[in-house]
Order: sequence, then C-alpha cells, then structure tokens
Amino acid sequence: MEILNFDAAIPLENLDEIDSIFFGYHINTFDYPRLHTHKDFWEFTIVTEGTVENRLNGKNYICPRNSLFFATTKDCHCLVRKDNKKVRYINLTAKENALLKIIDAISPTFKEKLINGSHCFSIPENIIINVESLIHRANISFGYKKGYNDLICSAVLLVLQYLFSENIDADEGKPTFETTVYGLSLKESFLSFSVSDLCRELNYSRVQLNRLFKKYFDMTPHEYLIDRKLGYAKNLLVGTTMSSSEIASIIGFSNLSQFNIDFKKKFGITPGAYRKQDKKVQLIKTA
Repeated sequence: MEILNFDAAIPLENLDEIDSIFFGYHINTFDYPRLHTHKDFWEFTIVTEGTVENRLNGKNYICPRNSLFFATTKDCHCLVRKDNKKVRYINLTAKENALLKIIDAISPTFKEKLINGSHCFSIPENIIINVESLIHRANISFGYKKGYNDLICSAVLLVLQYLFSENIDADEGKPTFETTVYGLSLKESFLSFSVSDLCRELNYSRVQLNRLFKKYFDMTPHEYLIDRKLGYAKNLLVGTTMSSSEIASIIGFSNLSQFNIDFKKKFGITPGAYRKQDKKVQLIKTA
C-alpha cells in the first residue's frame, strides 16, 4: 500500500511568511483513507461531528464526536468515515521543532508520555468551543500572519494542557489516581459526597472523571460512590442498632425507598432482611 509523506505543515499564501509560521489548521468534512506520515509536524485532530475511524500504526480506533487524537512524525495513519456518514473534524498542525520546545517547557517527561502513551482521548465540550473560537478569530482577523500564528498556537496549547492533565497520573512521586481516590474515600465527609464533590476534590471535569473511573475501577463515579456508601451501610446494619432510616441519612440518601432499592440491587436482599439474616447467623454460631 502506498504511504504518503506530507512535507509541509500548512499551505501558505505568502511564502515569505514560511519561517514565522509554526502552527496551522484545517477543518475537514471528508475522510482521508490513504495511509500517510508527517515529515516535520504533529497533527492534533478533534472530531466535532460524526464518527471517524483512525487507523494508526496498524491499529483501528473508533473516534466519535468529542474525540481527540494525534499523530507525531513517528506515526503512520489514515482517517475513514464510520458507516460513510457525515463527519466534521478540526486538524491543528504544529511544526515539531516549535512544538517540542513547548512540550519540554511543560514537563521534561511529557514528550515521552505523548509518544509512548495513548494517542486517542475524549475531550470536554468547553475545550472544543474555545479551540473553535480561536480558529474563527484567526481566520477572520489575520490570515497567514503573526497574529494568526499566535492564535493557533493558543489553540494547540489548550490541547496540550488537556493532554498533560490526562497523563499527569504517571508522574513520578505523585500518588496514582486509585490511591488518591481511596484516600479520599476514607474521610468521614466522603459519605455525603456527590459526583460534583468528586470533581471539585480531584480537580477533574465530569468527562475526565468518568473516563478515569472507567479506566481504574470499571465503573462510573456515581456507581463508585454508591458502592462505597452501601458497603459502609452494610457494616452499620450488623454493627449497630441504628434504623435503616438513620443509616440511609448518614450515607447521603435523602430517600429511604431509594436506599432500599440500591441496597437490594447490590446485595440481592433488603437492608432489614440483611440485618435479620446476620442475627440468625450469629445465633447459630453461639448455639
């Protein structure tokens, strides 16, 4: 199969500007099914409509709306529309020599993480909106001039900032995401936590938090909260004489019926029946 090699990051209207332009963009509504590489620039792609299949380095990645993926000078890929449906995606391009200076300034280990780690992510809607706004300002105000370069650079920086936050768990000396969440769950206040509280305490958006909980715990943040709370409720049922209503209130349930429903869904038995069952077990042990 023929592999194309793109030698230039962006087409320039004025070749005199070529040395001062390091960042560019394209907005595409079609796929690009031919395998290709990038000689001297990196490409960051944000899917804003439809689904794109990113065939990267021999593997296929399904990238729906609000997906971000990238290709470096070491990668080979092509883009195919899923089910031949309408797509729209933004390509941000950055010359490698300029981009690596920024990446190294962010963190000495960031480049290695980008190259060796995942190349596909979900990206929050607010970042996409900000990227689109910067592109629009660059398009109507500057053309291929220095102002254009600065605005597109800002869009690339937004993407890099997000990618860095997605890779920060691997930093040496920092606790892993799992350890951080577990430590948080040991606090007494955790029993009254909502998903919004988790976002605030862990400093992640809901989209980021969902992805991380799925990755590390194979459940959503809401499911994790319910799981921990019900586990604590189980201990209270057998270790105290508190009523089901009191226990439900302590673990953050304002509705006793919902507590009973969630408890039975997890353990296959109602809270009251679980307490009676445990008492029977204790009587048998002491008989």
